Amino acid sequence: MIRAFDKTSVVRLIALTILGIAGTVNAATWFAGEFLGVGVGPRAIAKGGAVTATATETDAPYWNPAGLASTTRTEFAFEHAERFSGIITHDAISAAFPVRTGALGVTVFRGAIDGIVFSDSTVLTDPTAPLSSRNMPDPTKTRTFSNADYTIHVAYGHRISSRLDVGVGAKLIHRNIDRTEAFGYGIDAGVQWRVNPNVHFGITARDVTTTRVDWDGGRTDVVKPTVRIGGAYVWALPDIDSRATISAETVYGSVDAGYSGFAPWRVLRENNPAMLGTEFEWRNLLALRIGTQDIRGLLGSGSSRLTAGIGVRAPVPWIENVSEIGFDLSWETHT
Repeated sequence: MIRAFDKTSVVRLIALTILGIAGTVNAATWFAGEFLGVGVGPRAIAKGGAVTATATETDAPYWNPAGLASTTRTEFAFEHAERFSGIITHDAISAAFPVRTGALGVTVFRGAIDGIVFSDSTVLTDPTAPLSSRNMPDPTKTRTFSNADYTIHVAYGHRISSRLDVGVGAKLIHRNIDRTEAFGYGIDAGVQWRVNPNVHFGITARDVTTTRVDWDGGRTDVVKPTVRIGGAYVWALPDIDSRATISAETVYGSVDAGYSGFAPWRVLRENNPAMLGTEFEWRNLLALRIGTQDIRGLLGSGSSRLTAGIGVRAPVPWIENVSEIGFDLSWETHT
């Protein structure tokens, strides 16, 4: 990831009302929203995705739109990720910038498997004969296609008070498998609350009105609402001009947890996914991160799905209107 900032002034923030969460949907397609849960940003991924309470700036449109309220200067981020030896690629471009009443953020994401070879009986050397060692597909007749998902997150964050930020976001979705396409949209909302300089809490409600993805031919996938609830503790280490953060959160309403409608007493049920992340930042120049996407895996139940990463930043006074540039790398295991 590459980041660049200009020297935009801090602006005064005013009130915004957070959207409410819609009720349960009777008919929905399991796993319909899996492509929306990949994760964006190596900083967040390296911390196991446990960033709902601390996501800011270009990470905020995806993880928690309330985090945009912390934006005091324009920021851009560029990301490229590969999974399963490069078979699946993810690319994202994000921006966050202050406006008169708060801050806006945009993330454009593409996840895809490219270069899939299409072949049927018509591409055989002899289309009238069955497939055999002597009648193989003719490479000059085959074609390739992609299975790609595109999502545009547009979000707004606002500071209600020195301790409370709120935000709301919309996402536009385009999916395609070869020549079949689908379109959809959804709404996200979030809150970040700083109890004090050390203790932070956050809530993100995704797909709050349910998200419909309509395919060619009349099929519709429905993505059910989910809620991420997280907390973080931040230690200031002034003696070494550093700080350390530990954060944890759970996801409620997901397929893993077994969706059965919203109710506060179900949030911490045993099979809800739970994430843990840590970060150590030294002089705002170097950051070390480690986390897990499944806390229970560390305790011997399931896979730990470990994550890790590193980030570096440096001032760039020789580039006009750019104050910093940074690089972040992340690594995660798969199950």
